[in-house]
Amino acid sequence: MNDKKFRNIFSTANVSTVVFAGLISAVILLLAQQMMQDSLRRLQSEQRISVLNEMSSIRAKLEGAVNNSMGLLKGAASFISYKPNASQQEFASFARTLIAEHPQIRNVGAAPDFVIRLIYPLEGNEKAIGLDYRKMPAQFDAAERAMKTRKMALSGLVNLAQGGAGFIGRVPVFIGEENSTFWGLVSGVIDVPTLYEIAGLSDENLRLKIAIQGQDARGKKGAVFYGEKTRIGDTPLSLKIKVPNAEWLLIAEPKIGWLDRHPNSSRYDLISLLFLITTLIVTLAIIYYRHEKNRSQFAIYKSEKRMGEVIWGTNVGTWEWNIQTGEMIFNERWAEIVGHSLEELSPISIETWQGLVHPDDLKQSGELLEKNFSGELANYECEVRMRHKNGAWVSVLIRGKVVEWTKDGKPWRMSGTHADITKRKNAEKALEESENRYRRLVEQTQTEYFIYSHGADGVFTYVSPSVQTVLGYKPDEFCVHFTTYLTDNPINKKAEALTELSIQGEKRSTYELEIYHKNGDTRILEVSEVPATYTQGKVLAVEGIAHDITERKRMEEELRKLYQAVEQSPATIIITDTDGKIEYVNPIFEETTGYSIEEVIGKNPRIFKSGHTKAEDYGDLWSTILSGKIWRGEFLNKRKNGTLHWEAASISPMRNPDGSISKFIAVKENITKQKEAEEALKHQTEELERNLVELNASRSDLELQASELAALAENKAELIEKLKYESDVKDRFFSIISHDLKSPFTSLLGMTYMMAQMADSLSKEKLVEYAENVNDAGNRVFDLLQNLLEWSRLQMEGAQLEPEAIFLEELVQECIDILEPIAQEKNITLVNGIVNVSAFADRNMVLTVIRNLIANSLKFTPSGGSVEVTSCDLKGMVQITVSDTGVGMSAGQVEKVFSLDQKTSTTGTAGEKGTGLGLPLCKDMLERHGGRIWIESTPGDGSKFLFTLPIMT
Repeated sequence: MNDKKFRNIFSTANVSTVVFAGLISAVILLLAQQMMQDSLRRLQSEQRISVLNEMSSIRAKLEGAVNNSMGLLKGAASFISYKPNASQQEFASFARTLIAEHPQIRNVGAAPDFVIRLIYPLEGNEKAIGLDYRKMPAQFDAAERAMKTRKMALSGLVNLAQGGAGFIGRVPVFIGEENSTFWGLVSGVIDVPTLYEIAGLSDENLRLKIAIQGQDARGKKGAVFYGEKTRIGDTPLSLKIKVPNAEWLLIAEPKIGWLDRHPNSSRYDLISLLFLITTLIVTLAIIYYRHEKNRSQFAIYKSEKRMGEVIWGTNVGTWEWNIQTGEMIFNERWAEIVGHSLEELSPISIETWQGLVHPDDLKQSGELLEKNFSGELANYECEVRMRHKNGAWVSVLIRGKVVEWTKDGKPWRMSGTHADITKRKNAEKALEESENRYRRLVEQTQTEYFIYSHGADGVFTYVSPSVQTVLGYKPDEFCVHFTTYLTDNPINKKAEALTELSIQGEKRSTYELEIYHKNGDTRILEVSEVPATYTQGKVLAVEGIAHDITERKRMEEELRKLYQAVEQSPATIIITDTDGKIEYVNPIFEETTGYSIEEVIGKNPRIFKSGHTKAEDYGDLWSTILSGKIWRGEFLNKRKNGTLHWEAASISPMRNPDGSISKFIAVKENITKQKEAEEALKHQTEELERNLVELNASRSDLELQASELAALAENKAELIEKLKYESDVKDRFFSIISHDLKSPFTSLLGMTYMMAQMADSLSKEKLVEYAENVNDAGNRVFDLLQNLLEWSRLQMEGAQLEPEAIFLEELVQECIDILEPIAQEKNITLVNGIVNVSAFADRNMVLTVIRNLIANSLKFTPSGGSVEVTSCDLKGMVQITVSDTGVGMSAGQVEKVFSLDQKTSTTGTAGEKGTGLGLPLCKDMLERHGGRIWIESTPGDGSKFLFTLPIMT
């Protein structure tokens, strides 16, 4: 019996069964092992991508913080280039605004000739003032490198004189013609803890071991200044961090280390073991079935029990369905998936299952069953939602197959499994929601930003819809080569070069470019892009974000112009807060008041009071500006040295966006000379009235003296002619005094008498008319008096020239400023066409000549015309031409205008009266310089008055 059993065990059928089972097991185990290795490689790749993503985020934050800081230093360098002699107060005022919202910057300093003289904030950094980089070997190398390369330089970590450590960014400053002279350095300290916090290096949840190499921004050549490179294994990942004109190297690996074993390898081993055990059991069961047919039921029972244990280990529910009767059999795990026990669900049928499935999923399940029954699908597989006992919906994956058919080909019995896939579905849903949120964020960006991606060929493959808001193009219109809509602006050449570097995977780029809007306008964009690469380093695409900064650029230019206009204004400008404390004064303030800017910041303007302004006047001022209106008036204020000066002031409120008053701005003009001139004119007028009688009496004496001199020199023809000329000149002089000077005084006295006698009965309009007539007469008297005094001074024996180097552009502008009110009244344009021309002459005489010639042109030029002053070189002399578009002169008039012995004064286009002294006076003055004056004129075509002066060599 035993021998028979032994022979049956090793029969050909049993051996074949064992061999076949072994082969199948080996193939399946090899496939399982291959799948596990593939999964391990995928997990390793995902781990490296995750590490790279975290490193890229840290790199982006470090680059952004450092480059942003260095960009601010460039702004400070521009300020120093514009104002190399800035005071500590001015530098602090500028730097305070510059770094207000950048906590990573500890301080900003300026070091002319490598010695720190300016710093903000000063508090806490006092020890840095006076530091000489040349005496600090640890820092001078970077400072000298910035000077020699003319580029920004970053050094650090550096131990600071004021305590602590930091990174120091330095920007060289060059001034002078074509920026040829080295002024010094502008530097900024980047706070290390703040920088690391911004980059996320201080995050306790950081999953990486990190080291940063590149002391003094030398990349691989520099030392490690963050972390310990020795703690990182032999296969870390590295990224270059681009800092100005250099780089750092970011080195990292996961804190948990790189995956070298699949996390589910134990599970794979367990499943493999279960499979081998199952295969062995099945094989033995088959052998036993053949060996002892009479004990087959027992063997089947043992096999099913073991199979049940295997199924239980896989944590799936099993089911069996009699399709014809509707009866169903489930295991306990199936009931647990929906939170029940089998006993709670009894009696169980197909209706039990249908009652638990979501109604919307029953239709899909029925359709798939029909396809399986018809043979269209080999197996039935469907995902449904089933109601859990607690009311929640559980996602279940159902797999099954028809295992028995009726004789007429209808499905009879079907079996399969239920697997709980709720966690997987939740994870998929979370991932989908995350992707949708990101896409919505990109698609709904409708402001001044748009996001893009283009391939290595430079053609856009994706552009977010907000490109239409920014540039007017639809996304499909913009999916062209990145250079298609660029303008010819030179900045685009740099932009194209940087994009090419990104395509090659060499660097992350941030730059500006100019591009056409669809409507034909141009826009300035700030672009930040980075190459996206495969694991092997091959560039997949270039991704970036573009920001429309056109308005910001325009505002920056407007602010620059406004700042220059305020700083260079000849009027004093003062800004105070609502309590009257001074916050800002422009540079002319120091010249006008004698106070330095530092002395008055934070003070009240009452320090300028002289005591001559009434308290009620100040009350009227404050009530006016506090009500939101503009106050205008005059002050007699006191300078720092105690002297007094007059100012014409305009004070107005500045408002917040909500309409409330935030500050007050005062614009003041020094009118001291004008006041003094008015007072002097008053006294001179009185003096002239007293001396008029004496001048008339002196005429008889002068005539007698001339007669006596003529008698003594009757045989001296030359002397006679000279005396005759002097007599004619004197006749003309006294004629002017007796007629031209007397006539306006007659008008002055008549008008003032009428105003005094009829003040109560005259209307306001009539009083204004009389006052204007008095003003005109006074101006004529003043002009005549000026010319008489100048003529008299020239005729005085011993009057000498006082030549000096004079800049004609400034002299002409001074005359234009004086005569501008007359030009504006007649609507005449005054043009100063002289640039960088110097002469060697008596400044006061030349000023008189130019003033007389411009005034003469204004007199004979009708409304809407123009007067222009130009110059050119003429054989060692400088020739100045005063051209007008006036009425012109005939040849006969031109011959007479320079002669004192003929009455040539005529009425101007607006009825202006002349003295007849101006042009003869100009001729006399110019001939004393060795120059000459002549006229080119045609009636109706305007006139040109040309004269020469010695050129300044």
